[in-house]
Amino acid sequence: MSRLAFRSPETSPATVNTQALTTTHHIIIEATVCPVGARSFNKLRVEQQAAGLKTLRTDGKDVFELNQTRKVQSAGTILYQTQETYGTSMSIENIAEKLTESELTLRVNFNRPGVHSNTTCMQLSVDTLTKLVRASENADGLKIAELRVKADSESEVPVHGAMYVAITKRGTQHYLSHVDYKIMASYDAMYHED
Repeated sequence: MSRLAFRSPETSPATVNTQALTTTHHIIIEATVCPVGARSFNKLRVEQQAAGLKTLRTDGKDVFELNQTRKVQSAGTILYQTQETYGTSMSIENIAEKLTESELTLRVNFNRPGVHSNTTCMQLSVDTLTKLVRASENADGLKIAELRVKADSESEVPVHGAMYVAITKRGTQHYLSHVDYKIMASYDAMYHED
């Protein structure tokens, strides 16, 4: 049996542009479809969801942009806080309505810098948004929802940390204010590349 050899006409390795990679921690909120099984696939529904995603991303543009965080460390706990407050392009009530119409949900991602670092992702569902709007305000005039992954829902010290989504009321509508991410320093270190 003979062996075939495949050789590239180029002998030099490919160059990689590392400047395009982010070097800061940031939060990004994304609208996405609610997962369904293969048997539940409906082409018309997928087209409606694509149109709904496009509308959400256009109307709520500042909600879906990268928001860099600042790091505050205290007693073995790290708190990452978004540096910019979100704008008023789209109210929470309008976002929930659009999500419901198209069977969509929101994903809140905490992105760590580095190619081999992990991203922490949590769901911000329509149910959570509705409960948040109905919740009472704290002393600072904010309504805050805590997001955790299901495995950490009952844990006192969540391995994946917890995200805190804060909204504020302006007039008759509620708007996203900021997102914080809190995690034990030892767990956070596991998710960063070495």
